[in-house]
Parts: sequence; C-alpha cells; structure tokens
Amino acid sequence: MIVMLLGLLSLFIWDSYNVFSEIHQIKFKLGSMEQKFRSNKNITNEINNFQETYVEKKETIFSSIISDIELENNIDRFRTMAKSLGLDIKGVKTGKHSIFPPYKKQILENEIPFDRYYLSFQITGNFLKIGSFMDNVKETSSNLSLGQCSFTLDGYDPRGVIAQVEYLTYLDSDKLK
Repeated sequence: MIVMLLGLLSLFIWDSYNVFSEIHQIKFKLGSMEQKFRSNKNITNEINNFQETYVEKKETIFSSIISDIELENNIDRFRTMAKSLGLDIKGVKTGKHSIFPPYKKQILENEIPFDRYYLSFQITGNFLKIGSFMDNVKETSSNLSLGQCSFTLDGYDPRGVIAQVEYLTYLDSDKLK
C-alpha cells in the first residue's frame, strides 16, 4: 500500500510539474502576443492618421478640380489682367504632370480620375506689378496653386524683370474625354 501511495504521489508530482510547465509556456506566449498587440496598436493609430490625412487632402484636391475650358478661361483672364497692369505674358504652356503613374505598367481598375496639370508662362514688366498680378491670381483663382516662380533681370529693360511662373491645378480626366 505504501508503494502504491508513493507511486500515486510521484504521479501527482510529475503531473503537477507538467501542468505548471505548460502554464509557464502559455504565460510566456501570452506576454509575447501582448507585446505584438501593443506594437500593432501603434500601427493602427498610424493607419488611422494616414486615413484622416487622406480624407483632408482628398477634399482639398477635389475642390481644386477644374475643366479644360476653365483652364483656357484662366489663360485668357490672365492675359487681360496682365495687359491692364502693363505686363506682357509670353510662352504660355500647359501640360500634364504624372502624379499617379501606373504601377509596373499595369492598368488599374480603380484608376484615379484626375490628373495634375501645369500652366506655365513668362511675365515681363515691373517687379511690383508682377507681384500685384500674382496676388490677383491668388485671390481670384482658388483652383490654382503656385508651383514655382523664378525672377531674372530683363536685359532689354533696366527697370524690368522676367518672372517664369508655373501654376498647378487638377483636371478631371473624365471631362477631357
């Protein structure tokens, strides 16, 4: 009977050791999983921040979309505005900047429906009048944003400057077709 009791006691101790060993392994795995969840919480916060930024920027971009006719009207309006200020506009160019190139030349099903276009030209005349012209453009053309501007002295007019200006806008690709 004592042998049997010792055998049962040994079996109980051995079983308890295995149970405690499994409990220890499970606690270790839970701790590791908890760390992963904490690090994923940061990723989730980053994703939420990116999504909020996207929504904010998307509204700004979509509010700036114009048609090709509106772009042409802006060019005519700029020429009239420049002429009234005694400025001369030359070399008007428009074109498309590729901002969402196709990934590895694949055609995307959900292609983004608008493209960024530039309106580039040279303005010659008085520096302060060019500044007034640019202020007027900013006040009257909310769908255009200044992409770049550079000034050089006019070699033919000692009091004049030449400004190379580029405005950016977004055009709806569906409206161009």
